Amino acid sequence: KVPLDARPRRKGRQYAFAPRHREHYCGYTNAHLWCESGLEEQAMLLLDRDPDVIEYSCQTVEFIWPIDSAVVSHVPDLFVRLKNGDCRIVDVHDELDERFAEQRRLTQQACDDIGWEYEVFTGLGSLQTQTLLWLSADRHWWIVAGHEETLTAILERAQSPISVRELCSRVNPDHPHVVRPIVYHALWHRLLDMQWGNRFRSNTLVWTNPETIKEMHS
Repeated sequence: KVPLDARPRRKGRQYAFAPRHREHYCGYTNAHLWCESGLEEQAMLLLDRDPDVIEYSCQTVEFIWPIDSAVVSHVPDLFVRLKNGDCRIVDVHDELDERFAEQRRLTQQACDDIGWEYEVFTGLGSLQTQTLLWLSADRHWWIVAGHEETLTAILERAQSPISVRELCSRVNPDHPHVVRPIVYHALWHRLLDMQWGNRFRSNTLVWTNPETIKEMHS
């Protein structure tokens, strides 16, 4: 068993000539995790929204390879725990990096032997990344604290597809701007849905996600 508060097995890198990255807030553990790259932040954003994920940690697992291997060891980027009890190792890597092929093969074999899932994350499209980053600012619980009635009104008025602008105006005609963060919160937490492949705008159509709401009340 890998404790989520285990210390990282290696020190995070800050690559020369690359944009300076930051710590990413993980809502599962209420802690900040170091981000080595924008690609790694994309992977974390997806995990933050994944309903099958309980929690995750960064670089807390290290594989030591056989002595006859061309590589000595490997510290995967993310260790993930799932609701069904399974675990997942995620490597965040450029798919064009041929030097990673041996590490990938050995890591896949090790995960198969242990019984863990293994995934190599190679990135999202730019539109999906922009949307997730935009919505992530309003993912926190305090966005809806004290505004539960507004959230209920949003879900009631979005039974059929409706634009974000129109939805906010219907919920609060005098101050539609105060509704918008709660709409973003609902989108992040899958209470509302939309076409994720398109650019997110005020005229984007959103609608209630009945499956997520059903799970909330089950």
